[in-house]
Amino acid sequence: MLAEALQRNKYYWLSISITIALAYGFTLTNPSMGVDDESFDRYINGGALLAQGRWGGHLTQYVFNTFDYIPFWRDFIGVLLIATGITLWGYILQKFSDKYFNDKSIIVFSCVSISCPLIAENFIFMMTTIEMGIVLCLIPIALNYFFEQVVNKKSFVHLLFAVILFTFALSYSELAVVYFVFGIFTVCFLLVYFSSNKNEFTLPKVLFILIKGLVLTAVVLLFNSVITSGLQSLFSVSPSGYTSNYIQYDFSSVGNLFSSLFEFIKVFFGFSFIGKSMGIYVAFASAFLLLIYSVMGAVNNKKITYLLLGLGIILSAFSMYFITGNINLVNRIFITYSVFTGFVIALIYMYFQNKKVLKINLHIIVSILVVLTVLYQTKYINQVFDTDYKRYQLDLAKMNSIAEEIKEYNGDNSQKEIVFVGLPENYNLKLGDTEGYSIFQWDRFNGIQSELRKSGRIFRFMNLHGYNFKELTNMDEQEIIKNASGMQQYPRKGYVKDFGDYLIVKIGPSTYETSDFTAKEFNEMYSKDSSEVKYTKDWFSYENNILSLGGWGGIQGAKSSNTVIQAALINDQRQYYLKTGIERRESTKADDYNGLNTGYHIYSFDTSTLISGTYKVVLIFSDNDAKRLVHIEETIHIP
Repeated sequence: MLAEALQRNKYYWLSISITIALAYGFTLTNPSMGVDDESFDRYINGGALLAQGRWGGHLTQYVFNTFDYIPFWRDFIGVLLIATGITLWGYILQKFSDKYFNDKSIIVFSCVSISCPLIAENFIFMMTTIEMGIVLCLIPIALNYFFEQVVNKKSFVHLLFAVILFTFALSYSELAVVYFVFGIFTVCFLLVYFSSNKNEFTLPKVLFILIKGLVLTAVVLLFNSVITSGLQSLFSVSPSGYTSNYIQYDFSSVGNLFSSLFEFIKVFFGFSFIGKSMGIYVAFASAFLLLIYSVMGAVNNKKITYLLLGLGIILSAFSMYFITGNINLVNRIFITYSVFTGFVIALIYMYFQNKKVLKINLHIIVSILVVLTVLYQTKYINQVFDTDYKRYQLDLAKMNSIAEEIKEYNGDNSQKEIVFVGLPENYNLKLGDTEGYSIFQWDRFNGIQSELRKSGRIFRFMNLHGYNFKELTNMDEQEIIKNASGMQQYPRKGYVKDFGDYLIVKIGPSTYETSDFTAKEFNEMYSKDSSEVKYTKDWFSYENNILSLGGWGGIQGAKSSNTVIQAALINDQRQYYLKTGIERRESTKADDYNGLNTGYHIYSFDTSTLISGTYKVVLIFSDNDAKRLVHIEETIHIP
């Protein structure tokens, strides 16, 4: 199969080479280290890959030793494997359609698939580049073995090979199942529509093939589960709930399950989410085109099989939505859309091959649209890679600046432990699922404990670039929060401070800061007249230790750009200053005069880490002159 599949003409290789250069040339020559790229050792030696059931990564590591940070080498091999895998898929299309798809249409399929924007969302994770290509290669070979036995009645050894290859692909990614099921429906579609003996493929026969394919899929899932459980037990690795966390269905009762299912269906078929990514948009547009094509096929041939297979392809391509009940899945999950959109666009290309309207050759118009699609897809891919590269450069600058500051406190013969405090603000970059987010932000979004305890990525990132900083191990959280309160934050002078046994590096605003003034001392700090302060309290709730509040406010006559509003919890012994979101709006002179030009909000702040007691809720208004204190007549009790 391989030799025959790779025998393509020079126009094919030239076309996909240009597409690869446009899509992946930038990232191959401008690599970036992002989230998880610093974690090779944790995933392999720490067992994180095996915990997720992705034991194939260990085989790749032991055979080829691929999990070093060598970006060009790994990414280039990944691109070659992706191109090879797409070429094998093209061979499947031609073979089982009895070459209905000509060489030009296979070029269309391959270029559209290779340039699928959703691949970029995965490709920025260096640990997935080669693995993504391996899965793309293994599944079409497994499909070929499966259909050689089921349709062409070859020996059962072919089924055994299909199971082995499918299982190996599944060991790298759960998406192998989506690829395989999509492939079953697609090949059946080709046999019914285009094969020379298509009349033999009646609905019962097609259903029998589909059932065999689904049974084989179930066998592979069971086989892989046994292997995974055995390896996890052998190496004492606990299973991870990483993938199951995507599932949004409510299984607490039958009623809740159906309720969550109906809610998902209502939102899904509202299609309000499909414009967020070009790759998702192209996939849904392709599904619509395939549905029309299938309806026309069913009507013209008077066979419901044509429509059912088209629907089967669409449902299998979008199956991750239906399996999880989650419309907010991250884009990188949908790399399977690559072969789906490539197949549909190649199918439409062939449909208009010899059609004319008013002497206008529609084939030429479709060809132009295909070229534009590929160009726009490669443009989107480059935007993702460019954003991630710029983020990496900003992270490098921040890392080196922090390292220089730390060295002023760490002498040649001493190496103090370090604790990072705070959550940095976003860079001024277009944020995607992953690209654009700083390595200094990851894992730190869930409150003060995540800020203090989730700095492992930062240390791994810095140490992979030649530093040797040590994380503070024995930590008194309340002491660190108190010591960090009032410190300047990066990049202002004073964001690194020596506390004897350890250094605090404040890389952004903390979830909260604290002080222990008496009531008299605290009130003296905010003695300025607050009569000029205006505010609204649009919402306030406190239940089960979760605090939320928000509204608008400001200082009468002051511009919004000069005003900061912060919520705080106070009593006679201590004070907590909460990180408060600020929203500014274009304001008129009347707005400035009225003082309601600055929004403030806190969403779901968990007070359970604070010291128990009864606290008044106040707002602190700051401008260039002074700070003003306002009581909003709310009190909470922390048990």
